[in-house]
Formats: sequence, C-alpha cells, structure tokens
Amino acid sequence: MDGGRGAPGVLAPPPVEGTLRSLSGRLDQAVGDAARTLAGLDLARWHPEVPALLAGLSARAEDPGLPPDTDPVAVSVLTRARRLATVLDLALADSPGAAVTAGQMAAREQALRPLSDAVREATTAVWNWLPR
Repeated sequence: MDGGRGAPGVLAPPPVEGTLRSLSGRLDQAVGDAARTLAGLDLARWHPEVPALLAGLSARAEDPGLPPDTDPVAVSVLTRARRLATVLDLALADSPGAAVTAGQMAAREQALRPLSDAVREATTAVWNWLPR
C-alpha cells in the first residue's frame, strides 16, 4: 500500500500528523525543560552580544533547503531545529558558563543534552520523512 503518495510498491513517508507534529511538541518540551533546569541552576553569564545574535536569529527568514512543495509542518520543524542548534552552539561556545565546580558543569551539560538530542532527532526525522 502506498498511502496515496507514491508509486505502487514504494513506501510513502509516515503521515505528518503522527510524526512531525509529535517532534514539534518534543522540541517545545525539550526547550521548556532545558530552560527551567538552566534557570534553576543559575549558571548564566551575561554577554552583551548575545541578545543581538538571538534577535537576528529569530528575525531571519531561513530557507531550510527543502523542496518547495514540502509540508509546512516539516519546514517549521526543520527551521526551529536549525535555530535551536545555533542557540546550542552559542551555549556550548560559552562552556562552562558560570559553572565553577565539576558538578555544576555536569549539571549544565545534562540540561543541554536532551535539547541537543531533540534537535538532532527532529532534523533527522524531517530529512527522512521527505520522499526520495
């Protein structure tokens, strides 16, 4: 069965409703969890250039490189995942943040890891979802 999206005998990508929307929700959850955990750790450092970088990131219309007829949910998930990857890069470039003990450094890393995993999972899923 081809799900009405491809040639007979060719497997179609999974339905958007069941996978990409779920990944979008997992990205939201990972962002919220990481933010709450990091806020609780209170290990942030102020860098005057970061707000401008983040503002530019959210204002930038990013072309994720997907075919023009790609489902808007896939485009949204990939665009958000790429933006979050950039934010993670900024956080990792500032490692260890304001952490001064090995325990604080580990806690910061543990707070960021699930977000990094969610970003990687979402990016991979979108590219795997596309018909070949």
